[in-house]
Amino acid sequence: MRLPKLPDEAYRGLVHSAFTACVEERRSVLNNNEVADSVAEALSHAARETKCFIPIYCLMPDHLHVMFSGTCEESETRQAMILFKAIHGKWLSVRRLPWKWQRGFYDHRLRGGQDWRNHARYIAMNPVRAGLASEMGEYPFAGTIGVEWNEVFW
Repeated sequence: MRLPKLPDEAYRGLVHSAFTACVEERRSVLNNNEVADSVAEALSHAARETKCFIPIYCLMPDHLHVMFSGTCEESETRQAMILFKAIHGKWLSVRRLPWKWQRGFYDHRLRGGQDWRNHARYIAMNPVRAGLASEMGEYPFAGTIGVEWNEVFW
């Protein structure tokens, strides 16, 4: 587990933060519809509760990339990720699935301007670079929450 690089205040307000969470032992369990739907639901709940939107999330087979973006001064991007992991961890526990998320997550707070859009594009291209899709936007386990795909990428 890696500790956050910045104090909590750095993740508060109208900021954009990217996170990566890995499955323990890097097991390939995330690329199926049931898990993808549960992750999207937990991400949506966490974003709503922390006043964020999600310009991009991408479930690779053994890890999740997600960007939380604040919608107001009370937004909490780091808390959104913590809440997501708690919600989805409970979902996993109730179903007694034989895997769980690694402790902690990797984080990256993005600079203003267009930088967050470039980072969102980078995340969206992960399945293409991994050979799981031939072009951005066709991978079934990636999407946006609280904003339309074309608002982020076009």
